[in-house]
Amino acid sequence: MQSTGAAKSTIVAMRNEKIFPPEICSSNLRPDIVLWSSSSKCVILIELTCPSEENIPQAKSRKTERYVDLINQIKDAGWSPTLFTIEAGVRGCLSKSFAYTLRRLGMSNAVIRKASKLLLKLLADAPTQYF
Repeated sequence: MQSTGAAKSTIVAMRNEKIFPPEICSSNLRPDIVLWSSSSKCVILIELTCPSEENIPQAKSRKTERYVDLINQIKDAGWSPTLFTIEAGVRGCLSKSFAYTLRRLGMSNAVIRKASKLLLKLLADAPTQYF
């Protein structure tokens, strides 16, 4: 997932954006985070959810299913998409998908541990405020 070339052009679009990045494709869906490189035509979609711990597998499946058509649209437009779902349980359980996603994005174990601790603290302080 890390860019190795000097011509790196990555843009981040967060949930408050009104539309999916039109240079990729047209869609009414808006993943929580979209990272893309126009030069390598790679798109990373990150979808966050905060289900009850016992429903984490179902939430992951639901989010994955929700984006199947968008993934196919992105492929048809000549881009290479990757979807990551991140689940954080309402009672403070962080799924393995969080560390997996950060690792795939090139972050070190030390950064992942620090980010995990921060996210768990945020969830404990105000679980419905962040997701």
